[in-house]
Amino acid sequence: MVQSEDELKETPYAVYIDELVGDIDGSLDIQYTYNKYSIYIYNEIVRPKEYTDIFHLIRNAKSCDRIEIYINSPGGDMDTVCSFSSCFEECLAEVTTICDGSADSAAFVLLCMGDVLRISEMSSMLAHNVRISTNLGTLNNVNSYINSSKQMYNRLLEKYCSKILTQKEINDIIHNDAEIQLSADEVIKRLEETERKLNIRPDKLMDENKKETVID
Repeated sequence: MVQSEDELKETPYAVYIDELVGDIDGSLDIQYTYNKYSIYIYNEIVRPKEYTDIFHLIRNAKSCDRIEIYINSPGGDMDTVCSFSSCFEECLAEVTTICDGSADSAAFVLLCMGDVLRISEMSSMLAHNVRISTNLGTLNNVNSYINSSKQMYNRLLEKYCSKILTQKEINDIIHNDAEIQLSADEVIKRLEETERKLNIRPDKLMDENKKETVID
């Protein structure tokens, strides 16, 4: 499936599907077929209705399938990111998100949702507070929308972005409207540190906590 430049301008994503063959425990006698779905989000993230095909694909992927989402986006609609979150929760397959340029704002949150994160060496990321553009009429309607949007965004930050951001940075974004600009090197370093912490055995942590000062 190859899309022309004009088609890519009209659609917010591209999808490629490859049918591959795998083996179990390295045995060529026991093989299975699976799908590798490569999804490219190289535009602004728009309204959820534009992504129904992707949502259906993710929800119906088998546990042996592989999903890779390549992201190079300035961000966009948070409702769509919430829909991606729901799909990922239901997805049986492993989802890998790849920052392939820039992942800013809503695209940064989408990046953090992956089971596995990959960062290209020339990429950059930007995290900041939710930005709202609305025309809902009355002041009460606008305030209600703003409050619900902030609550939703704060939950997304807390649930997913702690893989990369510190709790202080998340709090600064939520309460002080901070903007956090991150280079690929910095994010890779943070992800490695997070993985190192997660790989420490609970009994090792317990032993560290039990250390005492011995006075002769």
